[in-house]
Amino acid sequence: MNDVQHKLPFKISQVHYWSDGAGSQFKNKYIFANLLHHEEQFGFNADWSFFATAHGKGPIDGIGGQVKRCVWRAVLQNRIVVNTAEEFYSAAKNLCRKITVLYVDKGVIERTAESLQELWSRTITIPGTLHLHYLRPSGKPGHIEHGRHSPFRAGEGDLQLARVQSINVNDSLAGGQQRNAVIEPQQSPNQERQPGAILPAVQPTSETYHHGDFLLGGLSTGRSRKVFLSEVVALDNENQGELQISFLRAADTDKQLFVFPHREDISWFSRSEVV
Repeated sequence: MNDVQHKLPFKISQVHYWSDGAGSQFKNKYIFANLLHHEEQFGFNADWSFFATAHGKGPIDGIGGQVKRCVWRAVLQNRIVVNTAEEFYSAAKNLCRKITVLYVDKGVIERTAESLQELWSRTITIPGTLHLHYLRPSGKPGHIEHGRHSPFRAGEGDLQLARVQSINVNDSLAGGQQRNAVIEPQQSPNQERQPGAILPAVQPTSETYHHGDFLLGGLSTGRSRKVFLSEVVALDNENQGELQISFLRAADTDKQLFVFPHREDISWFSRSEVV
């Protein structure tokens, strides 16, 4: 984008990206995280629209094909030898003078990838990514708006909010204390929770539990005692205040992120089992 801005006689204020939906290239959590931080990286905001399957061909495909065809023809005619990306760049620049060819060396790619590792390490997959066709930053930290249709055609009625970046559980607890941690839901009380939703931890303010609260509960398994993250789905105030809870599972090996499993795991807890 910096190269594009340098060549333009005006300042870019907004970019609308259009691409096909290849998961290995564009439609994945890493691109979503980059889009989330686009403004701070380049100085202007952006959104991203994905073409429907098999409908993503455009002028750029023709330009790329022309460049490869010119270089390949010269190789077949024994006019040039191409063994590296830099040699391909030099050949394409000389053979396709009406096309601007850019070269990015390996060092730049490695430095850029290294600078993005911290960002990508906190990136979360949005459930149903395959069916998304539009994304844009929401203005809410760590969240992005997405829709099954591009608002350029269908209006903004189907846009929804999703978390793209996680919040570290330990960093979110005041003073690093993990006992009596309660997880605050990201959805409103009337909104149905979704499998795969990632939730940030906050410190509890009361020993009173409500439907939708998130808590840590301890269960004894033989000689050991294990602690599980769970959501309160029902309360039995008549039976010594027992809690019906739905367990979450760890989404990473460090057990810093937790998600709702697609198959619910529900049990009853006594209040004494809350850590």
